[in-house]
Amino acid sequence: MYARILNFILILLLMVVVISCDSVKSKGGDAEINIRIYEELPSRNFQMHLSTVKIYNQSGHQIDVIWHKAPMGFDFTFKGVLKHGRMDAFGPATATIDLGVLNTGTYRLIFRKGQNIHLGKLDVFNDQYTINFNSNPVFNFLNSPLNRIPDHTIWGLVGYHREETKPLVQSFFSELIELGAIMKPFAPGNYNSFEIDKNGDVVNYNAGYRFSQAFVFYYSEDTSELDNFLKQWSYLHSELMSISIYTDKGEAFLSWMY
Repeated sequence: MYARILNFILILLLMVVVISCDSVKSKGGDAEINIRIYEELPSRNFQMHLSTVKIYNQSGHQIDVIWHKAPMGFDFTFKGVLKHGRMDAFGPATATIDLGVLNTGTYRLIFRKGQNIHLGKLDVFNDQYTINFNSNPVFNFLNSPLNRIPDHTIWGLVGYHREETKPLVQSFFSELIELGAIMKPFAPGNYNSFEIDKNGDVVNYNAGYRFSQAFVFYYSEDTSELDNFLKQWSYLHSELMSISIYTDKGEAFLSWMY
């Protein structure tokens, strides 16, 4: 008899686990959504990355949104949050909307959530994306305007922990310029991958290093030369400094990967 009771309890526990692992749709809350806009490289597709302000005690939740191209723009319908029973971490519900490559011009945005309709517009310029959206308590665009990364741009960071390494860092930049990197003015603003301040200087960040130097250059040479160049620097100086170089072609050259 005890064996039957134990089996019955195990069956009930199994049913609970199965139900918790199934996807169910949230019917309440989940109202406020943060939106960051991106230009994917190298495709130049325009994307919107969405995440709920609400943090769930399970990871992997998805924002349920459908969209279609409408006259003069795009129409989005937000249906709720698809919940998944993964207990490995906390996190928001997320979604990515990829609108593809957009020609310059103005696009009307229609966001539908429940009975509410929110209107805005997306302006696409050769050098920038700008979103103007009506004030509302649901959708927060966090990084508009967004500057577009020009063709033939490279950027990255040199990180190090000892002040006496600074002359070596300067040597790195000198050799990078000899390789073909050119210092040129970039319009102030946020490019997502880097930021230029109002004085035209690259905004620095440390990424966990005691000392660091962010950089942005114009580079029209063969980017495979950057790979070979960084391999040599990594071989000689990997213990003193870490270097990352990214390109508008979507490439990433990282000294710690060699």
